[in-house]
Amino acid sequence: MNEEPSLVTTEWLAAHLGEPNVRVADASWYLPQAARNARAEYEAAHIPGAVFFDIDALSDRATDLPHMLPSPEVFASGIRNLGLGDADLVVFYDGAGVYSAPRALWMMRAMGHREAAVLDGGVPKWRREGRPVQSKTDGRDAIERCHFTAKLDGKLLRDYPAMQNNLQTGHEQVLDARRRETGSHAGRGECVLWRCADAGRHAASRR
Repeated sequence: MNEEPSLVTTEWLAAHLGEPNVRVADASWYLPQAARNARAEYEAAHIPGAVFFDIDALSDRATDLPHMLPSPEVFASGIRNLGLGDADLVVFYDGAGVYSAPRALWMMRAMGHREAAVLDGGVPKWRREGRPVQSKTDGRDAIERCHFTAKLDGKLLRDYPAMQNNLQTGHEQVLDARRRETGSHAGRGECVLWRCADAGRHAASRR
């Protein structure tokens, strides 16, 4: 896909599923209060050929901050182990519809892989339409490693100093995507500039 779409339909995926360079990844992730096990759900039923994109495992383990991007080297190794390669269009979906899949899309693009998209409606829509799923025991046992090149795209990241600087310049609009009850923010409406230095520290790459 030359236009780098961010969203594909279930109809499009059904028509292209199984093509050599069209790959599918289950990027489901849930908050603890959801009481859902993303990996167990994947193993019980997933879109045929999908691999499990573990957002927790593909995060930086050297920090106590949640879901920070790992180094390009660590990320590339993890993606190769999933059998995803440089030539692949990777379609991400999740078990909530569209919830954590966009995070996986951003991670791939932040690491320089532009050929990635999110499945509109996720696996719930796929299953409502009566499309096929498979369990882990139905799929292939071994995943062949592919060559994957990761190169961090700094344009898609803002670190703590950049957030602090933006407080002064106001050059970029920052969106507070936390749940409304998680804390206060400065400004009016939903599009606000974070005034909390700690929030700036977390903003670079957490959901």
